[in-house]
Amino acid sequence: MWPEVALSLLDRDADRPWLCATLAALTLLPGSVATYADACHALENTATAKGLAHLTSMLIDDRPDGSSLTALVALRDWLDREPPPVDYARRRALATRGLPFDRLDWDAACRAAGWKPTARRATNARRLLWQTITGGDPHRAPFGIGLRIVTSEACASWHRFRWELPPAAWQHLRNQARNHLDASGLAEEPLDWTPDADWVDKPEKALNQLDRGRLEQLALDGVTPGRIAAELGVPLERVRLTVETQPLPWPYERPCDRVTPEALAAAAAGRPARQVAADLGVSRQQVVKAMRLAEVQVGPVGAPARHHVDPVWLRRQYETLGRPLPSIAADVGCSPANLALIARAQGLALRRRGGGSHAHALDGVLDRATVPDVLWTAFAGQGGEQRIRRFIALAQYDTLSKAAVALGCSQGTLTQQVAALEKITGHRLLRRAERGRPLAFTLAGARFAEQVRGVLSRLNPGGT
Repeated sequence: MWPEVALSLLDRDADRPWLCATLAALTLLPGSVATYADACHALENTATAKGLAHLTSMLIDDRPDGSSLTALVALRDWLDREPPPVDYARRRALATRGLPFDRLDWDAACRAAGWKPTARRATNARRLLWQTITGGDPHRAPFGIGLRIVTSEACASWHRFRWELPPAAWQHLRNQARNHLDASGLAEEPLDWTPDADWVDKPEKALNQLDRGRLEQLALDGVTPGRIAAELGVPLERVRLTVETQPLPWPYERPCDRVTPEALAAAAAGRPARQVAADLGVSRQQVVKAMRLAEVQVGPVGAPARHHVDPVWLRRQYETLGRPLPSIAADVGCSPANLALIARAQGLALRRRGGGSHAHALDGVLDRATVPDVLWTAFAGQGGEQRIRRFIALAQYDTLSKAAVALGCSQGTLTQQVAALEKITGHRLLRRAERGRPLAFTLAGARFAEQVRGVLSRLNPGGT
């Protein structure tokens, strides 16, 4: 199924290879007694019976009047009366025998367009050449020619290639495809073809609904395709297809080009790349890429973080209040991994992770015989040590809601953790705040808090 046609029938975002393959199988069903499985078997593509049923529901949900299904039937009838002027089976066989791709010519075309030639771009250029000749999708290319997209990395590389491809390099590949078809006796066939009839809104109409000028301006500003689609209020695949059928003007600003010399100077002076990226609205990877292009020294992976965190404040947040590292890292403006490096450098003993798949918080650290059964059980389970530390910290707050905000969790989570401890001990541990009376430990709660403090002091000597 032609992408332009497929996207004109569905008013929502969907995986384009799946949509095209499934729509092609769906055209075989109207007016026949074939089942979904029969249609999939007849085309031998990636469509599945479950996928056909799901797509049918999507088409009906998008257009309850049935116009999409009616148009699909009209398309099939129209193609029966007027066969396509392209022999796709012959083209696929021709491309399987070999592609007219010359790496030296391709590299020269890239350099002429101001685009750096790389091995990955050359592979994607071969994919595009195969797609232009056969009308197929690289996600379903024959395995024997080594062009099928089978990994998420290859898929991301393909989309990036199509988005950044300069018009001159795109035209170079189309000229190669045209010359190859002419030399193979297919000069009568158009290079590419899409149905253009009254069976449904013309594909050009669907694509022209986009504000091309606005799309180009956003792309020139370095906005990602996903954000452009959200800005224009259209599916992402429609934005991609618009650029693929008419490449963006070249050169356009890449996200890493938005990293200004002032930002590079700040990064070179020691400002974290993550903070520079947040100021510019780009990813940290793009900042690092710009630094490397400008030959600005990038710190090695795993180097100590260049954040200045007050040791007393960090110890209070982590040990006294029991806050998790991700929550503290968000306040500091660094990643949890970097904050962990800082904490270890300042001599903080990091808590062990809880959970059924991890070891008991006390196992291997304290002798089981020296810890009462109730306390041993209280430290067990998912987040056992964290649950204990949060319970101890409750004495500093008037209400559970204030405690939850300070401890970086929801009130519901805090209530569940207290309830779990009360179930383990068999006693009510907290007297809730009510009618002006603040939150406080019961006698059993105060005694339990004193006992677990003793265990924590043994677990993390020098801490609380």
